[in-house]
Amino acid sequence: MIVFLMNMLGMLRVFGKTFEAKIALMLIAARIILQSSRLQALAWAKDEDKILDLLELNEKEQEKLDKKTIYMGLDYMREHQRA
Repeated sequence: MIVFLMNMLGMLRVFGKTFEAKIALMLIAARIILQSSRLQALAWAKDEDKILDLLELNEKEQEKLDKKTIYMGLDYMREHQRA
């Protein structure tokens, strides 16, 4: 549901399809749904296949999900904040 709303708001279009953009969107969705830490967001995303499918993370990208990718997503948000 949350990814559907993000799409309706145009967030998916604005953020783009890069791996970093997908991680940023995952972090935003987790913050809205869980309101927990970034590490818990990562654990949630790994357990919640639907969010990974909706963000179109392929198997290779899913395997790369770790603590470092959280920072990649945060850096992406900071760099593209104005957009």
